Amino acid sequence: MSRDTDQPAVGYKNPPQHSRFQKGKSGNPSGRRKAKPQLNMFDELYKLMSEPIPIMKKGKQQSVSLLEALLRKTAEAALKGDSAARKDLIKLMELAPRVSEVDAGEMTKEQEDQLVALFLARQRRSDGGCDA
Repeated sequence: MSRDTDQPAVGYKNPPQHSRFQKGKSGNPSGRRKAKPQLNMFDELYKLMSEPIPIMKKGKQQSVSLLEALLRKTAEAALKGDSAARKDLIKLMELAPRVSEVDAGEMTKEQEDQLVALFLARQRRSDGGCDA
């Protein structure tokens, strides 16, 4: 018998010729998976630090940013005698621009990054249990 007259093999991994490729159907219907969005840590940190939180100020509840609340707590700790908080505030004052240089309330990206680095360093010190 010649191979030309034989029917093509049908079975495991060999579907019948008439149903092998359906018209209009892609060979990879699900396609390539989409990559997960990459999160920028500093953007997320900025969002976190700018979230409003309620605090009590002069007997009234106010909403301030998380960064402002942390700065207030650090200042209070410095007034109560915490030497690490005092050092942090002095470093922040050195980093702070003069009012004549930049409008009050605006910080450069570099200054924000330094502020965040100081905060994270202080957080690590307090988590470690050692007082520097």
